[in-house]
Amino acid sequence: TITFDVPSRGEVTSPLQLQIYDAAGNLVKMLIDGTVEAGFHSIVWNGEDDNCNSVNSGIYFCKMKAGNYSDVKQLILLK
Repeated sequence: TITFDVPSRGEVTSPLQLQIYDAAGNLVKMLIDGTVEAGFHSIVWNGEDDNCNSVNSGIYFCKMKAGNYSDVKQLILLK
């Protein structure tokens, strides 16, 4: 489960991208690509890629981009 907060900044919605990458930098899964409402959110990544194939256990990276803000967090997937 990935949790994040989208600050208001006077707007009700904000464009957001939330992506999962493998250790080699390849895009594995696009979780969100659109607008979200301001506030706290959580999304569950089920360990599948964009083609609904199960990925291997290992280290992955979650990249969040919203406007000028960008952040990357490390994830460990254990099966």
